Amino acid sequence: MSQAFRTDSKIRFAEVLLEDLRKRPGGEGDDFQRSREEAFLYHLYGAVDAFLNEVNAHHGFLLAPNKVDLCNLERALKKKGAPPSAQLDQIRKAQNDPAGFLHRLTELRHAFTHRGGTTRIFYYGGEAHGERRINDPATGKPGPKHILDEFADALAEMRTFIQQLRADLAATPP
Repeated sequence: MSQAFRTDSKIRFAEVLLEDLRKRPGGEGDDFQRSREEAFLYHLYGAVDAFLNEVNAHHGFLLAPNKVDLCNLERALKKKGAPPSAQLDQIRKAQNDPAGFLHRLTELRHAFTHRGGTTRIFYYGGEAHGERRINDPATGKPGPKHILDEFADALAEMRTFIQQLRADLAATPP
C-alpha cells in the first residue's frame, strides 16, 4: 500500500462518517452521533499524519512509522543537509494559524477525543431550528455554523490542502 493511498483513505473514512451523520437526523448528542463526530475528526486530522509518511518516503528517510512527525522529519532534513521543507512549513503554519481550518480541526479533535469532549448547542425553534453547533473549545462560544456544515467545509479544505502539499512535494528533489 502506498503512503498516498493511506492519506487518501483517511479522507475517505472521514467522508463516510460525515455521510453517516447526514443520513441520521435527530439523536441529539446520542452515542451514534458523538462516536461518529469523534471518528470523523480523528480520521480527517489523521490525513495530515499520513501525509507526513509521504514526506518520509519521498526523502527516503526510513523513519519508523511511529517516529514520523514534524520534528523528526525536520531533524532528518537537517541531518541530510537539505533545506527546510516547504510542505512541513505549510503544515506548521496551518496548525498555528488561529483563523485557519487546520488549527480549528486540531483544537476540535483534541477537545473531542482527549479532553472529554466539547459541548454542543441544539437549537429548537427560531431561525436556527434543528441545527447543532459546537462550542468553541477556546472561547466557549457557539461555532459559526451547523456541525455538519463545518465538518463538510473541513473535509473540502483538507482535500485541497493535501493536493497542494503533494504538488509541492512532487516538485521537491528527494
